[in-house]
Amino acid sequence: MSDQSTDSLKNEWEKKLHTAVAGMEQEKFELQKKQTENIQELLEDTNQRLAKMEAEYGAQTQATASDVIEDLEQTVTQLRQQLQDSEHRRLKQLRVNCLCVRERENGFIPQELEEVQNTIQMCVQR
Repeated sequence: MSDQSTDSLKNEWEKKLHTAVAGMEQEKFELQKKQTENIQELLEDTNQRLAKMEAEYGAQTQATASDVIEDLEQTVTQLRQQLQDSEHRRLKQLRVNCLCVRERENGFIPQELEEVQNTIQMCVQR
């Protein structure tokens, strides 16, 4: 009888040990599962923040590029205007020179010619 009770007690302890080991294995599995979920959440959060940063950087880059393009367009417009003004002054000066040559040919005296030229140049500068 003592052998039976010893075997019975041994079986009982083995069942308890098996139950405890199974419980620990289940707890280990649950912890691993929770850790995997936490890592997945962290990864998703990181990806969202990265996507937001990329979008902000893209918008900033686009804004900077737009500013550069706008500045260049303004510079081109200014240069075109300066070129037109310069060409206009050149043409007026050419007309003045032609007028002076004609006036010399028609016999104007140098002082009158100088006055005409100065008057024309003042008009050109305006």
